[in-house]
Amino acid sequence: MTVPVRLAAAVLHHRRINNREQITINFLLFHSVNRGLSALVSFLRYFLYLESEVRLKFSVLLVALFIHGCSYSKVSVKNEVEAAKYDPVSTARVRVFSSPESVASYYPGLSCTEAKRVDSKEAKPLRVYENKERYILGRKADLLGMKVEDYRNMTIGMPASETTQELEKDRLAYSEVVVPAGVSSVFSMFYSVNDQNVRAYCYPPSVSISPRAGTDYEVRLILDQKAFGRSSCHVNVKELSGEGAVKKLSETKFYVCR
Repeated sequence: MTVPVRLAAAVLHHRRINNREQITINFLLFHSVNRGLSALVSFLRYFLYLESEVRLKFSVLLVALFIHGCSYSKVSVKNEVEAAKYDPVSTARVRVFSSPESVASYYPGLSCTEAKRVDSKEAKPLRVYENKERYILGRKADLLGMKVEDYRNMTIGMPASETTQELEKDRLAYSEVVVPAGVSSVFSMFYSVNDQNVRAYCYPPSVSISPRAGTDYEVRLILDQKAFGRSSCHVNVKELSGEGAVKKLSETKFYVCR
């Protein structure tokens, strides 16, 4: 039985989630950047304490429909300011995938050593939250744990790739940026969920790339499953290649900052 189904069953029988279920939830949360389970757990637990059984069961029905029909469909927004920086003779383009749990930032034109020396506040975030909208139940995000900005892909004209096709309706969105060619740029990512229900995190080393002029790249956080209850993650870099409209992903040289 899947975790959402067990949780729904717990709500219907008006019982708390047991320790074994909680361990399973924490484990799956860590390995599922692309699922809104954290928000789902919070949502279901809220209804565990409702007094009205009728309201409770009706709410579970709504949650079941929500689980079945939820979508992370994105809209693409052209970042005109960033796109204007691109010169195929002297710069390269990088697409970075992120989500509310998978946070990314970068240091254009800096090496690993230089990035370590500057204040982390000087890193450029890949996703800026400016909308102050309030959501249901007074939450700061919707029931999927997403804000308005999380449903936007910030683009500068990079071609589609195998990854964008795969993650078209996924939790991960992306931002495309311009970096100088021939010199290092550092990309940092980490995964973190920390609320009253679940805690999961992973802070891998940053990576540095020295891109070729006119070349497109993708940067993504990968969660590695070693064994039950033990996990790690790393930042991976791929180069876009091929002649088709949807580019393939190729291995490329990058450095892990130590």
